[in-house]
Amino acid sequence: MCEQVLETASVFVADGHFYASTLADRLGVNSCGGFVRAGIAPYNTQEEVDRYLNALERIAR
Repeated sequence: MCEQVLETASVFVADGHFYASTLADRLGVNSCGGFVRAGIAPYNTQEEVDRYLNALERIAR
């Protein structure tokens, strides 16, 4: 579901353990792809940030 919401909003993220493999193992998230990382940088537009935040709100419901 999360991937579909982010894909529909054209929000691109990365997944994995990001060098925190022990923590990911203990939390049990490695079996489903690991953590999700999204970055916002100075070159992102306000519209892109709004799409990202709206997608997170939909996922959190």
